[in-house]
Amino acid sequence: MAPRGRLPLDGKPHPIQVKVPRAGLYRLDFDDSSAGWHIKVAAGRRAAILLDPGRHVEHAGWMQPMHFYVPKGTRELHYYWYGQPHRIHGPDGAILKEVSITGEFVKVPVPAGADGKTWHFTQIMLGRLWFFNAPNFLAASPAALLVPKELVKKDGLRPAASRPR
Repeated sequence: MAPRGRLPLDGKPHPIQVKVPRAGLYRLDFDDSSAGWHIKVAAGRRAAILLDPGRHVEHAGWMQPMHFYVPKGTRELHYYWYGQPHRIHGPDGAILKEVSITGEFVKVPVPAGADGKTWHFTQIMLGRLWFFNAPNFLAASPAALLVPKELVKKDGLRPAASRPR
């Protein structure tokens, strides 16, 4: 059985430390009781958020910039968004789109040479987000981002195990 715990719903930061038996990929599942949640990942730490189309989460306040991968050959990024306004930045950091709609599908043209790279969101409070043509993972840094191994191979990326931590 997986370890379980509770945090007080007092709006204050509470560091979480989870002891694991060995190195590897682990999943932290949580229930925010619809009270909202906030996560901040320290520099150099690997942590990614798996987006789940059936789960609506209420992040309390803006998240730190959250990175995602746009596969090679993508000419237009497509995703569903239900939440607050946010910004989408390309690999060079330039704002490609300011999104103010909610409960709709978002399309973002991919500039030449911006595919096969990591993009990021800013001023985002995670609600419902689901990519249709990109991996459904967000991370606080490009080095922490998870990309399915089939896509790593297809796009000629370096596997995470060989990237610096």
